[in-house]
Amino acid sequence: MKGRTFDMFRRAKVRLSHLKPAALRKAAASGKPIEAVVTCTDAQGGPLCASVKDSHITWKV
Repeated sequence: MKGRTFDMFRRAKVRLSHLKPAALRKAAASGKPIEAVVTCTDAQGGPLCASVKDSHITWKV
């Protein structure tokens, strides 16, 4: 990013405690990574920040 700046104004945290044990076992058995697809807007259309609720995360194995 030579010559460019990065300004972070908010951040969202994805808690691994939302991940189900069955998904962990499936990923471990397959050797594939786990992907978290996060909806990054709140109910009012603004940016999501703080800890992301489970309803905003779709886990893919």
